Amino acid sequence: MIATKAIGLPCSDNIDEVNHINTPPSIKETPLPAPNSARVFFIQRWLATAFTLASALLLHSAMAATATSNTTATQQPDDASDRLRPFTSDGCSAFPDGTPDQQQLWLSCCQLHDYAYWKGGAYAEREASDLALRRCVAATGQHYIAELMLNGVRIGGTPYLPTSFRWGYGWPFLRGYKPLSPKEIERAKALSQNIHWPSSPQDHHPEKMDQP
Repeated sequence: MIATKAIGLPCSDNIDEVNHINTPPSIKETPLPAPNSARVFFIQRWLATAFTLASALLLHSAMAATATSNTTATQQPDDASDRLRPFTSDGCSAFPDGTPDQQQLWLSCCQLHDYAYWKGGAYAEREASDLALRRCVAATGQHYIAELMLNGVRIGGTPYLPTSFRWGYGWPFLRGYKPLSPKEIERAKALSQNIHWPSSPQDHHPEKMDQP
């Protein structure tokens, strides 16, 4: 201890105290930077949001399934056609309706596709309407866009998610791929009589959507 005093070092029996005294403040007080902290933050937020949305969809689906089952059990089959809501179309939904120069280039294709999705039906009818959408958009010369839209509707158009653009969105949720009865077909036609259909690149009416 005498030798320590002689050379001016701090006198202490606690080695941790000695290290604390001799550590420069710049090293002692500056935390190490977190690598890619912003990226990690956004990934965590995105995962949390995706988990929340998925949980909400599952909860909504379960509640809707219960409500639909209870309604179906107490409702007469002949009343089913009255549950079809009037036709609405949101164009190409979240996808652009056309190019920057021609902003409604394939809008009519989407509106005719919406008609098929509105009334719904069997799985084969959905597949045919999706292929008709691709042909319609491709007829504008936008073959790459046509493929993108086909992939989008095949993934996002499932009838088992409570979206506004699902297959059969004119009916209550979870109708699925149930074919239309003759009375339901007449109901859909009656609700379509006053709709002004825009001209399309292929000039196909909704009743011809299933044709190649």
